[in-house]
Amino acid sequence: MADAPDQLCGGLAFVSAPPAPFVPPELVGQPVLATVVLWAGPSEQADAGVAPLAALGQPAIDLVTDMPYVAVQQLFDAAYPYGQLREYMTSGFLDELAGDSIDAFVEAAAGFLSPLTAVILQPLGGAYGRVAEDATPLARRDAAWAYQLLSVWGNSSEDDAHRGWTRTLNARLQRHGQPSSFPNFVADIAPGALRHAYPTATLERLQAAKIAWDPTNVFCNNHSLF
Repeated sequence: MADAPDQLCGGLAFVSAPPAPFVPPELVGQPVLATVVLWAGPSEQADAGVAPLAALGQPAIDLVTDMPYVAVQQLFDAAYPYGQLREYMTSGFLDELAGDSIDAFVEAAAGFLSPLTAVILQPLGGAYGRVAEDATPLARRDAAWAYQLLSVWGNSSEDDAHRGWTRTLNARLQRHGQPSSFPNFVADIAPGALRHAYPTATLERLQAAKIAWDPTNVFCNNHSLF
């Protein structure tokens, strides 16, 4: 990915193989590593664009194909029915991927508390890294990697166990980066929960815009900026 064109996007997903028709029976429920592939360029260039990934080896399941954007958005709807599951999610950035951080991902994938839980690892750089730090609210443009810890389960009696697992893994990974996160993966709703999602100057700029344009808090279903 370090030498890939901007049009090639994706990452790695540590998941449990689902009971889906396209999964061989012997893999169902087993920990697997999925390569997430997106070619964001002309479709006629897609085969050549993803060829370096295809050269890594023959996957147990190959689902890479042309599909409309809305299909990507709905890819996991059946596995995660709305309103029927519990979830706790967080994300962060890594300065490098080596040593203990690699061990953390591998050990986490072997010890999911729920078959619905997933851990995502995304290489950054490219077009994302060429945007100025203060050009948009999203910062950490210098980070080499982003990760997402997506804990999903069904029983409310297991809330503490899954949240604790997620927080422990996140604390271990943050030793190799900086305490930061994409704002849409901030799971806590307490006041000040977004303090690590934005640089201080950016958060203050967003707070000023909120006061100026939405003083009565019409847009109130999102995380509070204060």
